[in-house]
Amino acid sequence: MPSDGTRTKLRRVGWTGPLIELLPPMAALAYLLWAQVHEVLYLAAAAGWLLVVLVQVLVSRLAQLVVDGETLRHESRLGELGRILGLDWELPLDGMRCELMIGEGGLPYFRPWQVHAIFISPGHEPRTLSRLLDWVRTHVPTDPLNRSRLSEKVRASREDPLDALRQYPLVRVLEDREVRVEMATADNLAEAVAESRERRREAVREQMAREEEAMAAEPARSVEHSRDPHQPETPLERAARDKQQRDLFGHGWPVAVMVIMGAAAVYAFVDSVILLEEGLASWHGLMWLPLAGAALTLPLAAPVMRSGLHGPGGVGLLLVAWLVLSLCSYPLVIRYAQAAGEEPGMVDYSVRETGVLEPRESGWPVVYRFRLHEEYWESMPEDATYPLEMRRAPGDIFLVNVARVHRSQQQFYHRQRAREEEQ
Repeated sequence: MPSDGTRTKLRRVGWTGPLIELLPPMAALAYLLWAQVHEVLYLAAAAGWLLVVLVQVLVSRLAQLVVDGETLRHESRLGELGRILGLDWELPLDGMRCELMIGEGGLPYFRPWQVHAIFISPGHEPRTLSRLLDWVRTHVPTDPLNRSRLSEKVRASREDPLDALRQYPLVRVLEDREVRVEMATADNLAEAVAESRERRREAVREQMAREEEAMAAEPARSVEHSRDPHQPETPLERAARDKQQRDLFGHGWPVAVMVIMGAAAVYAFVDSVILLEEGLASWHGLMWLPLAGAALTLPLAAPVMRSGLHGPGGVGLLLVAWLVLSLCSYPLVIRYAQAAGEEPGMVDYSVRETGVLEPRESGWPVVYRFRLHEEYWESMPEDATYPLEMRRAPGDIFLVNVARVHRSQQQFYHRQRAREEEQ
């Protein structure tokens, strides 16, 4: 394996692929604006979709690959954020194999651009790079200019495209460092991934065995408080610190966050199912749930990150907490609407076959019928008047008295059973 210290950097170029990726959310948002759809939920979803894809495109164009004589390194150049999100990784070239896979696209013209590379290095988790032709060497002006020619070669050699794929800049760099490159098949790819992961598990087991032997041989002492701060950290101390940072139950605040999530779930169930008689009548009210969840999660972020649970563990816990607390905020939004909204009143609705109740007065939302008890709804004629007890609150929040509807349904089935018994 060459290890002369030479280093090659590659970056992603070309905007055809990103424009194709941006086209669906842009088309969805443009259609909603053209059709003058004023549903805030639809507009927010389309705008959020566009924002996520745009961020992905910008991050992919910021990243770079660094290949030297010993390692293949993916650098997101996002600093600590890239490390937390797992965008920065490194694989040794020693024993590495590169499996090339051509994606099956609907349009043959774009098929050469869908080449993926799966990097398998013994003892490491396999890594995948998509759109391999986008990666070109920096400081090599001819690399971007040859992308169209290489694409044509791959298209012309569909039966055996490996020779054409070997001319891709990244593949050439890897083969110069004696990395084995071959076309991926279902059998050899699964075998290689399984072998790599098994070696990784063996390495982890061996490392844990060495740590246990070292800890048994040394006198019991606290790694954090007995070590001389001026002395360099030993591998054993570093392993213990990393293990402590990954231990979810080894810190006070992460445990407290999980207790808070459990208590919130119990409260949401009791308040929503047992106590409250009203529910959200439109999708607009649901938009407040993620905002309420973020407001409840934000005070927990700083204590969790300061507790010692660093990296993806802390970020993942906060994301789960945000999701759980957002769902559990449903009764809180209803309580807010009851306190800040108007007094409830009766509003006449029309029963439609499409599964909705349409208001006969303007200014009230369309209410989707309860999918349960279809027999109850089918017993009503088309355009029958159905009164609902509604409440209007700030922020386009509307509440409907769900308990009143349930009582009406129970009376309907009670009368139906009574008629059946008489017959």
